Amino acid sequence: MKNIKMKVEKFIFFVLEVGLDQNLSLVFFSSLGFPIYQIKGGYKSYRNFINNNLNDLINSKSFISLYGYTGTGKTELLKKLEEKGYSILNLENLANHKGSLLGGVLEKPQPSQKMFESLLYESLLKSGSIIFTEGESRKIGSLYLPNALYDKLLSSTKIEVVSSLDSRIKRIFDDYVKDNDDELKEAIESLNRYISSKKVSLYKDLIDQKKYTDVIKNLIIYYYDIKYSTKEKNFYYSISSDDKYSLSELEDIYRKVQKGIICSEVV
Repeated sequence: MKNIKMKVEKFIFFVLEVGLDQNLSLVFFSSLGFPIYQIKGGYKSYRNFINNNLNDLINSKSFISLYGYTGTGKTELLKKLEEKGYSILNLENLANHKGSLLGGVLEKPQPSQKMFESLLYESLLKSGSIIFTEGESRKIGSLYLPNALYDKLLSSTKIEVVSSLDSRIKRIFDDYVKDNDDELKEAIESLNRYISSKKVSLYKDLIDQKKYTDVIKNLIIYYYDIKYSTKEKNFYYSISSDDKYSLSELEDIYRKVQKGIICSEVV
């Protein structure tokens, strides 16, 4: 219990099912010295609060969205921005999914849609008025972005992130290859909808031969860059994550958004 108390600031209780008596739990944890809070109206009241307030919270924020092909380093840039004190919204982290073919590899199970929305609300509540995020499609794995957020991303300040093929291959390798061949081959199986079964078999054979970079290069050229094309986006600016000045460029864009300088022209 000491370890729990060190990690938990407070317990918040609500009734999940009608007729469930939580008084014993309240008394038990209170007797151990934990600060106890009880939600009036139970879980239904909490969900009503999220439903009634999430869209307003989303619409109160301005977003700078990073778009780019798989492996271009968008998540790395978000983490560096967060380390420098900027507000970020890491949707893939909240969803436990990287949003692509291999997005669920090495990830924990995805939360429910309701939990995802609660995590989203909490993250936005802690953020400033201008938020860096990664441009996402409407769906991340099995979860859907709220319509208000998806619309906000479409109208946000969009930044294209590019990177060399070699750098992309290395990032994808580092992110997904962890002595997990069976999981990788299972993910490759889902490609049957998009490429020939002959190529699926080839990729699985290459994984068995530990030729991971060959698989990654092929997936980039013949799958990722075709399926997740960014050509339709109207970018305000384009940066290379391979460039040591890319972070400074994003900080400069942040200052321009702060001052209300908005440009919709494609670079």
